[in-house]
Amino acid sequence: MGSQNLVIWDEEIADCFSLWGGRKIAIYFEALRYRQQLFKQDEYFPYSATSLEKNIGLTYKQQLHAKKVLEGSGWLETRRKQNTKKGSALFYRVTELAREATSHIKRPRDITELKREAVKNIGRFHNKRG
Repeated sequence: MGSQNLVIWDEEIADCFSLWGGRKIAIYFEALRYRQQLFKQDEYFPYSATSLEKNIGLTYKQQLHAKKVLEGSGWLETRRKQNTKKGSALFYRVTELAREATSHIKRPRDITELKREAVKNIGRFHNKRG
């Protein structure tokens, strides 16, 4: 059995960006929103395209599209910073506008509980079929 990604997105966010491929943009945004919680609200944070692809399953091209849409809408800011070891890296920051628009959407930091719940649901589904 291969590895599987547990991706999170909110339907309201997907609906906001439905003209541009809402679900993929919502998945990308939620990954960044989750990562932002690990830093100060106004602090930029690094997240490589390879790590994003591994964690959420979106290709570099899909990530680039989502980034452009979110930057264009004012939900995301990015900066490229120099790193002496690896060249330059892209740093992200979820804007105040995005935080206000999504403040009513709760997102737990503990992904382990979400995985546990998903496994329980799969088990229930499997037992019903068998």
